[in-house]
Amino acid sequence: ATQRAWAPHPRLMVFDNSGADGFEGKLRRVVEACAQIVGLPVLPKGTRKFVLTKNPPLDVFARNGVEVTSFEATKTFLRTAPRRRSHTEHLQHALPQDEPPSFSHHAYVRLRSSAEGGRSYGYAEVVKDAASGELHERKRRLGRREYEAHIAAADPRRKPVKQRRLHFLYLNQSFVVHQYLSRELAILHCQAARPEGIELPPFLDVGAEIDEKDREAYSAYDLSLRSADDEGDTGR
Repeated sequence: ATQRAWAPHPRLMVFDNSGADGFEGKLRRVVEACAQIVGLPVLPKGTRKFVLTKNPPLDVFARNGVEVTSFEATKTFLRTAPRRRSHTEHLQHALPQDEPPSFSHHAYVRLRSSAEGGRSYGYAEVVKDAASGELHERKRRLGRREYEAHIAAADPRRKPVKQRRLHFLYLNQSFVVHQYLSRELAILHCQAARPEGIELPPFLDVGAEIDEKDREAYSAYDLSLRSADDEGDTGR
């Protein structure tokens, strides 16, 4: 019951007692996961992603006895990148820094809506760690008015990306399917917290894993770029 209640959380990880490293190993995995979430650069990423060859219908979960929670999320990317931190950060309030965004350095706002009609708003900055080269996200919640103020600064070259997200647990592992509503694309995310790897759900049509070199091509940031067919469509 506790796992089901937490299933919709985007950072849910389950730390079971698998592995030969015992309780100390379990504690280490918890510490590593927490460090990754708060942006410490010394640890590997814990999320693995796979392309689904077929978009799963909701009833496939029920047929396999798996409870699923769904909601919709809309990401809107902003026209300027977040301000970079430096040793002169205390002076930056007097030095405006309008840097063009990129895959490794951008900001977006997110609207999340549930089937019950609830809404929440958030802001995120994606930054690249200079030492490790890893991408980290800094997130915070927004109120509706602050969210709408950010929407006014949306990047005109990009359209909002709408997703349906399906959260579920399988063999004490946390999975999320990201279904892109504007195209035939679904990506399976797994919060990998097991030392020996993950067990993929056999009732989904799981294709190739998205490795580091392909992450940009399958990112919401890249998929948000407007094409010639989108001209004249504001997406709002």
